[in-house]
This record gives sequence, C-alpha cells and structure tokens, in this order.
Amino acid sequence: LVAREWSTGFERSFKLAELLARRVAELGLNDGVVMTYLEALAEVADSLVASKFGIKKAEEASMMAGSILGQEVQETLRLAEKLDRKFIEEDVNPGSTADLIGASLFIALVKGTILRSEE
Repeated sequence: LVAREWSTGFERSFKLAELLARRVAELGLNDGVVMTYLEALAEVADSLVASKFGIKKAEEASMMAGSILGQEVQETLRLAEKLDRKFIEEDVNPGSTADLIGASLFIALVKGTILRSEE
C-alpha cells in the first residue's frame, strides 16, 4: 500500500483525505477517522497484514471491516471496538492502512478541510 502511494503521487491518500474531511464534518474527529479507516481497510487488503500472515488473512481482515459497515454509525463504532480487540488478540495490525489514514489526516489538515479544534 505504501509503495503504491509513492508510485502514484499519493493518489489514494488524497482521495481518502476528501472522504475523511466529509466524515469528520458529519461525525466529529474521532468517529470520522474510525469510519474512514474502516472504509479504507474494507476497500483494499492491508499489506502489513499480508506480509506477516499472508494475503488470505489480509483479505479476511478487509472482509471483517467491510462486514460492519452499512450499520447505524453508533453500531458500526461498537462493532469496530470488538474488531479491534479481535485484531489485538490475533496480533493482526492493519498498520499500512493506518499509515494511509495518517497521511490523509495530514493532507486534510494542510488543505484546511479539517480544522484543528480550538482548545
């Protein structure tokens, strides 16, 4: 995932930054980030999981993320917590997807589509 970003000029990160800005506007920062992460993981198997456990496990992680989308937001977030615990128990770390979300968050902040909260 990360190498593909380098080779495409961070194309997916910029697309995810747009989605992230919409989700944050709708749901707030934390929930918007979580929902965007789930959508990104559901869309493309995580390369870190694939390198550690194989493509089948990476695709399974994507399918699990996808299976909790489409619910009411609060239910999806509740199920995301359960999925997170399952990943931790199995030592599954979809970290490449997390890296993309980090890059997307940075892009959105720099572009001003997500504003830093006033403290």
